[in-house]
Amino acid sequence: MALVVACPMKPATSPATLEPGRRGLNWNRRLTWDIALPVALLGFMLLTRHVFAVITIGEGAGLPMRVVMMVFGIFIPALALMSFSARRWRFALGIAACLPVPVVTGSADTIATYRSFFGIYRIVMMEQGHTRLLLHGTTLHGAESLLPGKETLPLTYYSHEGPFGRFFAAFAPGSIRRVAVVGLEAGSLACYTQPGQDWTYYEIDPLVERLARDPHIFQFLAKCGNRPRVVLGDARLTLSAAPDGSYDVLVLDAFSSDSVPMHLLTREALALYLRKLAPGGTLLFHISSRTLDLRAVIGALAADAGYLRG
Repeated sequence: MALVVACPMKPATSPATLEPGRRGLNWNRRLTWDIALPVALLGFMLLTRHVFAVITIGEGAGLPMRVVMMVFGIFIPALALMSFSARRWRFALGIAACLPVPVVTGSADTIATYRSFFGIYRIVMMEQGHTRLLLHGTTLHGAESLLPGKETLPLTYYSHEGPFGRFFAAFAPGSIRRVAVVGLEAGSLACYTQPGQDWTYYEIDPLVERLARDPHIFQFLAKCGNRPRVVLGDARLTLSAAPDGSYDVLVLDAFSSDSVPMHLLTREALALYLRKLAPGGTLLFHISSRTLDLRAVIGALAADAGYLRG
């Protein structure tokens, strides 16, 4: 607010300097543009934020998309404000139009907000109320369809068509009995549970377990999986308490946020994971991240452990 109030106090630019040869421009016309242009800027920013939010959630935001988002979300509004600066009231209204956009677009579809030691979680509705999302900061941690009969259908990168779906489909029926997952998220992976399997989640944030187990928010754990167990605490410590050779599959799903827990990507951590796998067990890393390319890190760990040669 103080920034908006300060804008009209900037020194006025003389008409001769501002618009040479156009001193007779009608004052009412100028006032109309002083109002219309900031309103147009507000509409442009709201539209682009909505479009990019849908694209990011549906397809993810790779480097090209992030560049496009930066151009349309930051550079173009900044250039518009620079062009407004010659007119004090136009500049003030332009600043006033820009300031509430992150708040409005960030909370318009938010139905609940929770805070824990590990950050802020938002429950967000999308697609005209047909999909419920779990967001931790700006990172998507699961989505659930609210359409009848599709409540237990894994969405986003947990979908049957995605890497997780192809991964679990590759196993013969009955070949997996015990599964461990580091990172609970919304509980989407629970819907890959087969009869007779025992799933254990390792989650550091108690709030995440509470959200995932609340059937009024997400129903994956309630309707899928044979009552999976959730072990709270730092997975590096809690997983070490499990007997060696416990799991046929161990999924590391803790690296998609903006803050990557690097202590789960060390040589010692990999040795821990391998000890907890049963003979012939499979270790799966989910390394999709908007900020870091972890493929080289995982490759270096595998090579150091002797799983990659040549």
